[in-house]
Amino acid sequence: MNVREKAMVKLVGGSIGFAILYATLLKNGLGDSGSGSRLKMMAVAVPGAFLLAGLIELVTGAPFQQVSSHWDSLEGWQRGVLGIVIVIVSAIVLMGAMVMFA
Repeated sequence: MNVREKAMVKLVGGSIGFAILYATLLKNGLGDSGSGSRLKMMAVAVPGAFLLAGLIELVTGAPFQQVSSHWDSLEGWQRGVLGIVIVIVSAIVLMGAMVMFA
């Protein structure tokens, strides 16, 4: 399997796991405000991390462990421009999600 196929498996698996745990959490609630609620949120974060790692691998085409070295190999101005684009796109997606689900 190449990197993008593995990334797709991580992305789909993480999405399914995240959706199941998040739906369960929405149905049953967090419970009390003690440590149990924090553990439930951490349980949702694990498949979410796989989802995001798969997304990064799918977009970049590089294994997750090598993304940092690829980023460092860019020129300074390229990192600056790409960083600004990433922040702007993230803000647009975040604001769009807030508008949709508010």
